[in-house]
Amino acid sequence: MNLRRLASNTAMCMVLTAFAVWPVLAQEAAPVPPPEATATSPAAPALPSVLVLTPAQAAELAEQRALEIRQAQEGLAQAQAAVSQARSGKRLSGDISFIEGRMGPKQQMTFGDQTITLGSDTIRQATLSLVQPLYTGGRVESQVQAAQAGLSVAGAQAEITIRAIRRAAQEGVYGILRTQELAEVAGRQVEANQEHLRIARAMFSAGTVAQFEVVQAETRLASAEGNLVAATTAIGQATAGLRRLMALPQTQELQAVPPVEQVMRPAGELEELIAVAQAARPEIAALEAQVRVAEANLRLAQATNNLTAGLAGQYQHNGASSGLASSEGSWQVVLSLSKPILDGGLRAARTEGASAALRSSQDALEIQRQQVALEVTQQYLATNQALKQLQVATQGVVQAREAARIAQVRFSAGVGTGFEVLDAQTAQAAAEAAQVNAGYDLRLALLRLRDAMGQPLEGEPTS
Repeated sequence: MNLRRLASNTAMCMVLTAFAVWPVLAQEAAPVPPPEATATSPAAPALPSVLVLTPAQAAELAEQRALEIRQAQEGLAQAQAAVSQARSGKRLSGDISFIEGRMGPKQQMTFGDQTITLGSDTIRQATLSLVQPLYTGGRVESQVQAAQAGLSVAGAQAEITIRAIRRAAQEGVYGILRTQELAEVAGRQVEANQEHLRIARAMFSAGTVAQFEVVQAETRLASAEGNLVAATTAIGQATAGLRRLMALPQTQELQAVPPVEQVMRPAGELEELIAVAQAARPEIAALEAQVRVAEANLRLAQATNNLTAGLAGQYQHNGASSGLASSEGSWQVVLSLSKPILDGGLRAARTEGASAALRSSQDALEIQRQQVALEVTQQYLATNQALKQLQVATQGVVQAREAARIAQVRFSAGVGTGFEVLDAQTAQAAAEAAQVNAGYDLRLALLRLRDAMGQPLEGEPTS
């Protein structure tokens, strides 16, 4: 008797609660327009006619505009929604249904001169159903844990995308600066060849050199002008690539400028740098979260045959009344317990599959740790090599310029040939180009070393 009274009171409480919160739930369920769809959303700032960018500024703009980052953020929103969906598995759920219809023919009984209609030709019924899970055998908890770990995966993947875009933007600016300096080297070579041609023509007019010297100077000048055209084209191609990365119109004019401060080399020995990288790299964080997903899925598979319990309540109201039929309401409260006893090996198969997935995730994590160590080692060695190459290239420029000066003096004095001058000028241009490339190779090696370590890139805050 007490159990019946408890069930009756529980059912009525569930019904009253549902009717009380229904307006609030309906209001919360109303669709809210996204921020970009509202009338008060601020418009994107107009870009200047000439966009001046340092490497750090390019990284900032790329993060704001790159479509790849927008995709990663949408994935993060989907993962957050998956967490909310998983948590809903232990919350009260309910629905209201209403049916109305007509039926016939009517059943009638006649008593003398009086006719009585049995039943009604109208069907009108409203039903409220509520379900509250009480115990899910760890299923919902495992689903929530898997979804939360999936959210961590999505967050780490978004960070990976952001870092890749920011690094690519900085490398893009350095690419433009490199090609601009190489174009300046090519321009100086053109000017030197033009001056040599002028001198050769004057000396040919004076009868001190053969015409072949003039022809040779003209040939070398044409070759230098071709190099200048190629260098100028490379500037345009590097600029176009940076526009694409930042989702800018290809007509947008860009001006790359060097950073105020150069990127610093991380302090520490190689072993210390690898340890920092393995603690900071988002790729490792993503795979660690993936391991947690696999662990939660294994617990979910193991909970397949666990006991589950739930409480369901229903209130039904019949609204039609006619003749002998009358309007009435009915209710019921049901406590359900379920425990699978035979599943045809489903639990064992699911557990085996989840265990294999967990082992695969753990292996992937270890592979990524080794890959991070390799990347740090490679960039560490590349930085050492680039530093040494810059020192060699700098000394090479000093030697090449002196050799070119001596060759020009000998030619002007009539004791040297045009071959010597042109060869010396070509060697000087090659040495200057090597110095430019070595300088930017060192900058990029330092940038990539910090990226391999998961540290802030050039011009980014360190905290």
